[in-house]
Amino acid sequence: MQKEIDGDEVWRENTARKLKKQMEGVYNNMTGRGPLCHVIGRGLSLTLFVLVMTLSVRAQRAWLFGCGLALFPLGVALAGCWSLIFSKILSSQLGLTPHSTSYDMWKETPVPMYMEFYLFNWTNGYIFNSSADKATLARTKPSFEQLGPYVFRY
Repeated sequence: MQKEIDGDEVWRENTARKLKKQMEGVYNNMTGRGPLCHVIGRGLSLTLFVLVMTLSVRAQRAWLFGCGLALFPLGVALAGCWSLIFSKILSSQLGLTPHSTSYDMWKETPVPMYMEFYLFNWTNGYIFNSSADKATLARTKPSFEQLGPYVFRY
């Protein structure tokens, strides 16, 4: 049991030393002295990660519990008004107003769209309209002639 604790503490010290060295680079980037200043930005999440990793296991659990406790009301609030937020975003994106994104796509589609119409002419319809006997009607199939396609671009 004593060896596991010693090994754990050695690992923690090595990790803290490595993270401290990384944090010096992040600090230089945050203050504009390093080459990655514009990529990393403020590095707040990395800073919190380093701070939490240097804490004991008990303190890490307390941090985790505290963050969960702080974010829980935010989750409940978002869940409660999600349908309102969703409908607001949906109505703003789908409305056809001159300033909406869907208006430009409606006005002129980015992909050319074509509509094809096929019309059919019933060539032997007179047989079914006449007073022919039922036996003739049972044997006769309707005959159709295809007209088209009529193609319209819109």
